[in-house]
Amino acid sequence: MEREWQAVNECAGFYVKKPLMLDTTNGVIYFEYDSTAKPLSTFNKEHVKQLTWILPNIIRAIKHCHDKGWVHGDIKPSNILFIPALDSIRLVDFGASYRIGTSRETLSCWQATPSFASPSQLQGKGLVKKGDDWYALIKMIEQLIDIKIEPKVEKKAKYIRNVLMKWV
Repeated sequence: MEREWQAVNECAGFYVKKPLMLDTTNGVIYFEYDSTAKPLSTFNKEHVKQLTWILPNIIRAIKHCHDKGWVHGDIKPSNILFIPALDSIRLVDFGASYRIGTSRETLSCWQATPSFASPSQLQGKGLVKKGDDWYALIKMIEQLIDIKIEPKVEKKAKYIRNVLMKWV
């Protein structure tokens, strides 16, 4: 919990849900509440075009965390909130975050969502690296492409995926 609190505070900014308080007694981190925020996991085929257009914001959010020295470690639709009033996103749930370069072999435990985790992350091998987050975002984009979206949107999604693949 202390690591998560440190990560979310060091990564604080426009694209990260604002932390308010750490309650170590009850093991809870309190965050700013926005009743309009909705996780990307609630998006359906009708939202695909919108999701494709907010991908650059997701990239900026992840890059912001990387620039602060952290890998989010659990990039997936349920950990990205869409904020309609801003037409933007916020990252949440930094429980799997680690500093870039942390050796996984030194960790007693780690978290990963199998369908979005890189092979080294799943196996607990190697170092925590930026590519872990990019790998997860590529998997999200591939899920979009697989649902047969309109050609113009698919072209944009594939272009972004191909750029990200060079970063992994």
